[in-house]
Amino acid sequence: TLKDQLEKCAASQKDYDARYPAFSSAAAQYNSAVGSMKTEVGEAWETVHDAEEKVQNARDALDAAGENDNISELQAALSAAEAELQEAEEALEETVDTHRTALSTKKQEAESRRTEYLNALTDLRKNLEIAKANAIKAQESTREVREQGAELIGNVVKTANDGAKASYKKNTETLSELQKASEQSGNSQAAYLWEQEAKKNKENEVKWDNMETVVDKGSDSVKSAADKVAEFSDEALAEKFDVLLKEIDEKIDEVN
Repeated sequence: TLKDQLEKCAASQKDYDARYPAFSSAAAQYNSAVGSMKTEVGEAWETVHDAEEKVQNARDALDAAGENDNISELQAALSAAEAELQEAEEALEETVDTHRTALSTKKQEAESRRTEYLNALTDLRKNLEIAKANAIKAQESTREVREQGAELIGNVVKTANDGAKASYKKNTETLSELQKASEQSGNSQAAYLWEQEAKKNKENEVKWDNMETVVDKGSDSVKSAADKVAEFSDEALAEKFDVLLKEIDEKIDEVN
């Protein structure tokens, strides 16, 4: 179950890896467009501001005009300043509209990619959360195997050594009894293994003179496997998953 879930995590990771570049690129393009808009709109606002000052100065000059001042000339200057202001305001509006349209398209693309990326990130987190639970269950199972295995190995060694000292018939009987006992206890796996040994014993029709050697080698093999099981069951997997989950949570917060 844990293996299957880790494969799902790998698939989620692959999807996440594929989604990130598209989201990052779309976000960069949007941010770049925002930067261009701020610059150009800012410049357009400066032009409007300068034109507004010219209009105000022209009005002030007209208001302060005396008998000796050329009124028509001052009025013409005001009209020119007002025309310049109108042109600047229209240019500002056009600049804003142009960028607004471009930004809208880029923003939609960025939002779409962001949603896909966030979904992939959330899916990866979900699968990692399940994998963490499965890892803990797997470790609990292997710890049970270790506890039961020590007693089981001792029983197998004793039975095998006793069998080596007995006749072929006695070996067969012993193995058959162990098979039945396993069946009665509901341990179908052990029953199957004892059944196979009984068949092998009947087929060979010889004493297992080298049983003690076989048992020693078998015990070494089982011990090696047990060491690997112990290494897995004692590993701090939950803590490792927590580190990954924390990293993903930080990424989700950042994206949001």
